[in-house]
Amino acid sequence: MVCVTCSALARAPADRRRAPCGPARRARRQIRPAVRRTARRRCARSPDQRLWGVVLSPPTRLTREPSRSVVRYADGVVSRVTIPTSAILALLAGATVLSRLPFLTPRLAHWDAVNYALGLHDFNVAAHQPHPPGSPYFILLGRAALAITGDDNSALILVSLIASAGAVIGEYALARMVFGTRAALLSALVLMTQPVFWGYGTMATSWTLLACLAIATGLACAALLRGRRSLVIPSAVLLGIASGFRLDVTVFLGPLWLFAVWRAEPDPRRRLIAIGLVTGGVLVWLVPVAIDAGGLSAWSERTLALLPSTNASSAALARQLAANTAISFGTL
Repeated sequence: MVCVTCSALARAPADRRRAPCGPARRARRQIRPAVRRTARRRCARSPDQRLWGVVLSPPTRLTREPSRSVVRYADGVVSRVTIPTSAILALLAGATVLSRLPFLTPRLAHWDAVNYALGLHDFNVAAHQPHPPGSPYFILLGRAALAITGDDNSALILVSLIASAGAVIGEYALARMVFGTRAALLSALVLMTQPVFWGYGTMATSWTLLACLAIATGLACAALLRGRRSLVIPSAVLLGIASGFRLDVTVFLGPLWLFAVWRAEPDPRRRLIAIGLVTGGVLVWLVPVAIDAGGLSAWSERTLALLPSTNASSAALARQLAANTAISFGTL
């Protein structure tokens, strides 16, 4: 696909060879190379970076180039305006936080929220302060927020709000890497306005942090599958640390990460180092928490007790899954 702008600029010197010498011609000589370079850079952008006429890159500073330019592609005329990606991310994060503020819960409104609030003052997994597996890093993060807010509920809600914005930004980055800019904006807006995710962002729970960490892990895996070999070690550190916030992130996304590392890293030694880092990241918090809970056996027993009963019939589990799915896409 050949851009009409590049073709026109390439012919411009020949078309204006007979123009009279003067201030206008001298100004054109000064601006023309910069405009030509800018047009080539714009045409070299991939289609994923074109979003309804919006270019996600810093604006080019030229003395005489207009702030808006019309570029003709094969599918028509598109008016393009340069908008920095940082501005898009800031708008998404700001809209996420502002949309939650009118609905913040005035008190601890969830069973898990009470457990987390108790854990802020006395960490005791055996007494469900918080409930198993413990999430010690989340408790430490809540204590840091508590020093700012001075209130248990407000501290945990602050963490939830920040995690909500982080999840939306991560969703944008992941979708843009995999599908392009249009899908990135659509995915971020869908997640931001999803009723259940919206509701959890107004409560003192760790569910939005789970979403943020899961998306960050998925983003790292997507980059690994695209050949970013340098992210093997950082992604291992991320997965190990994420387990201290939410162990289910490592449990459910560990297989995906292993596959991504196997595809991205040909060196067996670096693969083993990465796996060792994840294992060490889990053990560094799991061992002290298990000892505090009365030993690994007692910790495992309390953790497994929270799982759904295996005595339930397949039909009952299917009905529960369907009900949860309906609630997820319904109104709160």
